[in-house]
Amino acid sequence: MRTKRLIVMIGIVVATTMLMVGCGSDDSTDASEKPEGPTSSAPTSSAPTSPAATSEPAGTSDLEGTWQAGPLSLKDTEATIRRYGLGRYVGDYRENSPFFGDDTVLTLTIENGAWDLYGISGGGEPVPIDYNAEYEIDGESVVFHHSDGSNFYRWQVGEDTLTLHFVKSTLPGYRGIPDEVFQRALYMTEVFTRQD
Repeated sequence: MRTKRLIVMIGIVVATTMLMVGCGSDDSTDASEKPEGPTSSAPTSSAPTSPAATSEPAGTSDLEGTWQAGPLSLKDTEATIRRYGLGRYVGDYRENSPFFGDDTVLTLTIENGAWDLYGISGGGEPVPIDYNAEYEIDGESVVFHHSDGSNFYRWQVGEDTLTLHFVKSTLPGYRGIPDEVFQRALYMTEVFTRQD
């Protein structure tokens, strides 16, 4: 009986120690945790990990506000896809594009913790494209989260323009098309201009 009690006590001590080690935090940030310089013109095989958890409070970043890009055409976005070495997906992208026509204006709203992208074609009503996401800003990095994954970008604001640089996506592909294809087409075809 005494041996069983000793084994149980040792098990509790080991389990408690493992929990304490696993829940501990290290405030130091390794350089590999932050996205590195600008993305190359071709996709890389190893993407940086997420930004550190020292996000700015909502409403304190130049990134926040309402931005527009366009008008864009499907051909414009296809050229962007090719420029980043993803040309093999152009045909599938064309069949599954989130917008149609040659005059789509994209409106990106980043405020109050919400990231929403809408498209307006031919003067019609706004159509949701990339929406219901929450975002975190860490310096010049931003991550926006959907229920099934996240997108990681570096950003630059110059006067009234916003340039987004895709880093990586953890979202699943759509109909065999990697999410990177849609991300680069939507956010990297043109710079965005501040609207507010």
